[in-house]
Amino acid sequence: MTAAIALGLLWFLLFLASHIALFHGLVLQHHFRAISILLMVATVGTCVSVWLIADVTAWNVSTTMSAMVAIVVLLSLFILYMPFYYSISASLSIQTMIAIHRDGDADIRELENRCASESVVSKRLQIMAANGYLIPDGMEYRLTRKGILVARFFRQLKALWQLGPGG
Repeated sequence: MTAAIALGLLWFLLFLASHIALFHGLVLQHHFRAISILLMVATVGTCVSVWLIADVTAWNVSTTMSAMVAIVVLLSLFILYMPFYYSISASLSIQTMIAIHRDGDADIRELENRCASESVVSKRLQIMAANGYLIPDGMEYRLTRKGILVARFFRQLKALWQLGPGG
């Protein structure tokens, strides 16, 4: 079973490395399709690896259980990873902080035009200010130290995955 757990972890790490390399190296139109294909390849690779390690001549109950354990590990790690990935790729709060960090400050009207309606942007900015990420400055906002660190971190992740602007 330890080998099966290790194989599940190994194939997840291969999936992760492939995901980063693919998204960083190519401009893709269909991110979800690419992620799905990578996951299918990792799942098949996991089963083949279990089969090769167990016994190439037979597929028995023990091999089936090992394959199931390895796949459960792979899918569990995938399930933990994807909300993290999509939070970064689609979060309007993160996009707002990156925009403020990039521009030095941000006009509320510009953010409304780029992101959403006035009430959505206003509430989002108030929440981020209450959480210590922003400081209101008239009709503009500035990032706090905490906000700068968060914006830099997520900007680097978005650059690594070649996500570009958007939220």
